[in-house]
Amino acid sequence: MLQGYRTTCLIVTAVRMGLLEGLANGPVRDDLLASELGAHAPSLRRFVRALAVIGLVSIEGNRIALTSLGRALLKSEPGLWHSAVLIGEEYLPAWTNLRHSVLTGEPVFDRVFGMNAWEHRQRHPEINESFNRMGNAAPRTLAAIAAALDFSTCDLIVDVGGNRGQLLVGLLAQHPRARGIVFDLPHVVAGADAVAHAAGLRGRFQAVGGSFFESVPSGGDVYVLQHVLHDWGDDECVTILRNCRTAMRPSSTLLVVEHVLPEDQRDQAPDAVMLDMHMLAVLGGKERTRDEYAALLRSAGLDLVRHSNARGDVAVLAAKPSAPETRPPARPS
Repeated sequence: MLQGYRTTCLIVTAVRMGLLEGLANGPVRDDLLASELGAHAPSLRRFVRALAVIGLVSIEGNRIALTSLGRALLKSEPGLWHSAVLIGEEYLPAWTNLRHSVLTGEPVFDRVFGMNAWEHRQRHPEINESFNRMGNAAPRTLAAIAAALDFSTCDLIVDVGGNRGQLLVGLLAQHPRARGIVFDLPHVVAGADAVAHAAGLRGRFQAVGGSFFESVPSGGDVYVLQHVLHDWGDDECVTILRNCRTAMRPSSTLLVVEHVLPEDQRDQAPDAVMLDMHMLAVLGGKERTRDEYAALLRSAGLDLVRHSNARGDVAVLAAKPSAPETRPPARPS
């Protein structure tokens, strides 16, 4: 486990130097590959041998070829290439300084880069692009949302903090009568129309730029917060949720999609626990238990009405606006 950094750095280096892309069209002689990459040929041979050990390439004589595992890391494939960019450029520098976050409770990312992660991505378009392209909705997430709520009478879905609308596209494809609004920062939703157009949803899909710390589009039947709240501390979460509550009608439903920690710390939830450490180091947010989410919702005038019981995996929490308090009539004086 202690030496796991070696594998991570091999993968990140292969992606960032373009070695895997250089093999995308078929096997290449090692001397030609070194020339194409501008690499020191003897060192590249040693590096390729290490990539073969972890299964990204195969070596036959002096020819190098991608394996199926290595091909999954090509830029044309979804997800992993962009993950490697973020890990190499942002996450590794933050995680190697995790001690600061543990001692102070502050995200070390800000200390390492001199700005928070959102500012860093806005200043570095390639990193921002990789982050945005990691926002695709996994089939299991769509299935969990579909199981959490009957969308048959839903006319308008508002995806708050929805990146370029990848999740919203999936929901609209499943529910043909519904329209949707994806709401995120203006520079984030700038590419959303292209996503909707590619999916054939142009007339049912609207991208709106803004900050969920200020307001949220009103009039939705369903509001969705997918992997938004775990990015932020409790006070920020309550602000986001209050703005959602203000935008909602009494009949609206809010769906919070997050990894949920078990109430008992002895229960194993490795993915959620490791993601919680990532939030501590990089963003200053955290993963939470069901009861912690329920408390945040109550603080914002929302009641948790049901939740999927996914231990440490993606869970969906459904909330409704709290009923207004009713007071007994005053006694006549």
